[in-house]
Order: sequence, then structure tokens, then C-alpha cells
Amino acid sequence: MDSTKNIPDEILGKSKQLQRLLISYNDFKHASEVGHYFLEGDYYVDRVEWDEGDYYERRIIGEAMNCAMIVSYSRPFSGNDKTALFKIPDLPGRYVRQLDKNGRETHRSILKDRNFIMAHSDSRAWDLNLQFIEVAKGKKILLFDHEDTRAPMSKENIETLISNCNLFMDSIIEARQSLEEELYKFFKKYQAGDNIDA
Repeated sequence: MDSTKNIPDEILGKSKQLQRLLISYNDFKHASEVGHYFLEGDYYVDRVEWDEGDYYERRIIGEAMNCAMIVSYSRPFSGNDKTALFKIPDLPGRYVRQLDKNGRETHRSILKDRNFIMAHSDSRAWDLNLQFIEVAKGKKILLFDHEDTRAPMSKENIETLISNCNLFMDSIIEARQSLEEELYKFFKKYQAGDNIDA
């Protein structure tokens, strides 16, 4: 924008909405693309039985892609810009309300995974069970088991994540067009070939 001095607060608010739409579109696009690559690849491994060959590589890449999908998908809903002076609001709840029942359930599950497992290491998610085994007199070994917090989402949940992303992106395109028309006169204008960095 040229200047914010004489621009009504309502227009500044709509500018922030447009910025969130642009950012969110890219987050959903990234989550969807990673989901497609995950499904096309061979990243599901038997997490109990070690397999030879490229097992370790496939497991680590699969876990990393799963984390990337969940984090990217969750960003538009994750309480962004809390300390920013020019706070850009999160994506409004109306986007989630348009999902069907399965889409909303998967949405809630993804956000929970993001908050408890991917962005934080919540002890409730890990559910560590500690025990000692005495292997010789005076010699103990700590054993523990825990939930497999890095296990990738199911194929069905990844497909739903992709479907949710597509629906969100379609809605964002529609909302973006409406906001662009309304805000056009408040933005600086350039001609093709202008040096916009000047």
C-alpha cells in the first residue's frame, strides 16, 4: 500500500485478510504436494520388523514428509503473528465449517498431532512406560516403551488432508478475487517493465 495514514481501518483489516489468504494458499499447496509425493513413494515401512535395503532411508524420509504435511497444513490455524504489530489474523473458521464430517475429524486429528507431537514433544503423546530389568546382581538396565509418535498418518488420512487442502485453496481463490477487486485502488500501481524495487 502507498501509505496507511488515510486508509480506513476496514480496508487495513481486509488487506490483512488478503495477506493471510495468500500465505495460507501456499501452506495448503505445500501440504498437498508433500502428501502426493508421500503416497506416490514407498514410505510406509513395517515399524516393528527391520527390513533390509533402504528401510532406514524410507522410514526417515517418510517421517520427515509426514511432519512437513502436518505442520504446513496446520499453519493457517496455529495462532500466528501473536507478537507482531501488524498482526495478520488466522484463517477464519468458516473454511473448516465447509468440510464434511470426515474432513473435520481429520482436520482436528492433524491439528492435535501438530500441537502434541510435531511442534512439541508432549509427554501425554509419548506415554512413556519406564521399567528396570536386573541383568546381574547390582546391574540394572532401564527399559522403556512408548507410543510411535513419528509414525506417518494413514493413507486415508493423507488423502483427506489433500482433499481438505484442495477445498481450502478453491475457497481462497474465490475470496482472494473478491478482496483484490475491493482493495485494488489502495495499492501502488506499476506498469509492465517498471523497476518495482526502486
